[in-house]
Amino acid sequence: MFPEQVVIYRHLAQRLRGQRVVDVGCGMGVGTNLLAYWGCHVVGVDISGDALRVAQALYPELTFLQWDITQGPLDPIVDAVVVVEVIEHIEDAVVAVRHLVASGRTLYLSTPNRACPVLGQTHPENAYHVREYTPREMLEFLGPATIRDPFSWHEVGPDSLMTPLVYEVGGDA
Repeated sequence: MFPEQVVIYRHLAQRLRGQRVVDVGCGMGVGTNLLAYWGCHVVGVDISGDALRVAQALYPELTFLQWDITQGPLDPIVDAVVVVEVIEHIEDAVVAVRHLVASGRTLYLSTPNRACPVLGQTHPENAYHVREYTPREMLEFLGPATIRDPFSWHEVGPDSLMTPLVYEVGGDA
C-alpha cells in the first residue's frame, strides 16, 4: 500500500466511523483493516479469491467476500462504498461505476489523475492499468461529484493536477 492510500483511508475512516462500509478491491485486506481499526463496520470485497484467502488469514476477525463489480450492485445497500485505486484496472469502468453508485448511499473513489503532467501520456505507465482518467472524464460517468485532494481533503476543481484524486458521490457531497 502506498502512503497516499493510507492517507485516503485515514480521512475516510474519520468521516465514516460507525457506518457500514464496503472496501472494494480490498486485495490482502490492509485498507479494510485500517477502516475497521478506526471504527468502521467494514466488509472487504475483491474479485480475486486468492487475495481474499490471504486477507482472511491475515485478518481473521474481519469479513471478506468475493464480488465482481461489473456484474451488478451489492444488496443490501451500505452507508459507504470505498474504492481506492481500483477503477483504473477495470475494462468496463462505466458499468462498474454504475454498480458502485447503486451499492451505497455515498461512493468514495480514488484514482490517478491522467491530467497530471507525470501521468499525461496516452497509455498508462502501469502495465496493470487498463486506463487512467482525467477529472473531467471521471465526472462524465460519475455525474455530480465533489473532487477532493486526498492529502488536505479540500475540494479541488476538474482542472486539478493533484494525483491521485478522491471523488465523493452522493450522501452529503
